Amino acid sequence: MKNIILFGGEGYIGKVVSEYLLQNNYNVKSYDNFIYENQPYDPFTKIKLIYEDITDRKKILSSLYSIDAVVILAGLVGDPITKKYPEYSNKINNYGIKLIIDCCFEKKIRKVIFISTCSN
Repeated sequence: MKNIILFGGEGYIGKVVSEYLLQNNYNVKSYDNFIYENQPYDPFTKIKLIYEDITDRKKILSSLYSIDAVVILAGLVGDPITKKYPEYSNKINNYGIKLIIDCCFEKKIRKVIFISTCSN
């Protein structure tokens, strides 16, 4: 069985991807800081929830233990929110995403998928 982590996994796209992976017998970790105050999965699902920020290198590295593939969905998306919070947007969309990729490289994870909208 493959072990997959979704960064930003509690958003509307992440939940759909998680459901698909679970239905296809993958072990799923969902790493999210709930910036949008969305509700986490039901605690009885088989998803391991990691409530953290993507700008913490130690937390990212520890979350990648035994991971076969990474899906990056995290980010502040769209002009209104990125203009309202430019520093936070830069911290997440630039620093955080690069940090995830660097940690994957360090952990020798060869399968990394970065999903983005055209506005990210």
